[in-house]
Amino acid sequence: MVQERVAELETDKEQTGTEQTGVKKSEQKGEQEKSEQVGQTEEREGRSSRKRRKKLSEELEEKTRLLEEKEKELEELRDLYVRKLAEFDNYRKRTQREFVELVKNANADLILQLLPVVDDLERSLKVAEEGTTLEAFVEGVRMIYQKFVDVLAKQGVQRIESVGQPFDPHKHEALMQVEKEGVEPGTVVDEHQPGYLLNDRVLRHAKVIVSK
Repeated sequence: MVQERVAELETDKEQTGTEQTGVKKSEQKGEQEKSEQVGQTEEREGRSSRKRRKKLSEELEEKTRLLEEKEKELEELRDLYVRKLAEFDNYRKRTQREFVELVKNANADLILQLLPVVDDLERSLKVAEEGTTLEAFVEGVRMIYQKFVDVLAKQGVQRIESVGQPFDPHKHEALMQVEKEGVEPGTVVDEHQPGYLLNDRVLRHAKVIVSK
């Protein structure tokens, strides 16, 4: 009986040891699996982190490239602005010089046309000093007068027609009013000083006498 009991105890011991060994193996396997899962998780997180860093790096490179392009465009626009500003300044100075020259020589053409009239006056005076008839002298003055009027006409100067015309305050300056038989009231009956138009603009009003 004692031997049988001892055998049973030994059998129980062996079973208990086997069970404990199985538990240990199971625990070790569980820890190994857990460790593998942690490693896989870390590996996935690492891959994800590398992808994010790569994406951020690519975005940074793209933005850097765009920034460099914009800076280059800005520099080109700045250079263009400086050139246009210099061109405009040169244009402004040139036009100012041309305007000054134009003002200085504005009457050159008119003076050139008046010189022949001066020449005719000098010749008439010389002839009058040497001795000539009054009729010839008057005719010479009349010709010079007509030449002078022609020069003025070329410059757009026209004499205002006054006598016999209705009084026009835009063209006439009334010196007085007189009674005139057979003339409508408000009619210019005499001209004290002629008036002139320059390109249809009143240059000088005609001084006239108007009928009542």
